[in-house]
Amino acid sequence: MARKLLSYGLFGAGYITYATFIIAHLRTNEGFDSGSITAFWAILGLAAVVAAFAWGPILARLKGGWGASATIATVAAGAALPLIWHGPASAYLSSILFGGSVLAVIAAVTSFVRKAAKPHAWTAAIAALTVAFGTGQCIGPLLSGALSDGPNGVRAGLWLSVGILTVASVVAAFQPEPAGD
Repeated sequence: MARKLLSYGLFGAGYITYATFIIAHLRTNEGFDSGSITAFWAILGLAAVVAAFAWGPILARLKGGWGASATIATVAAGAALPLIWHGPASAYLSSILFGGSVLAVIAAVTSFVRKAAKPHAWTAAIAALTVAFGTGQCIGPLLSGALSDGPNGVRAGLWLSVGILTVASVVAAFQPEPAGD
């Protein structure tokens, strides 16, 4: 599960960077006011609820690391969207893509653990993945924040998020399907 650990840690770094800095980007570069920010988060949350039902059948068909790869790639696309296309429609579509896939990554990783480990080892495997994820969550905003303090501002930090998420998706894709008993 080394690839899964690495990709999940990178996912933690990439997703939290977007979640931390996107509002500063929307306020500074897109002119969003408090009402628009509230709408952004509401759409993101609603997308997360609706997508929980949509991703299930898709994830059931994907083998190895492809479930995590697909969901992380969708998170990355959502994170990139407001950086390449300006305006409220882009931001709201970003919230749909990001919100609609961010929790599915967790489902994909958990599903993989249930296939890769014996039931008595599930807790230890999920604990290791959670440590990798949490470590990523600590490192991502530090790196992105340092970039955001530079001459390119918060956009540079958000691009780092997109890059990290893209690498996470590629690493996840190389996770082979666990061998059957």
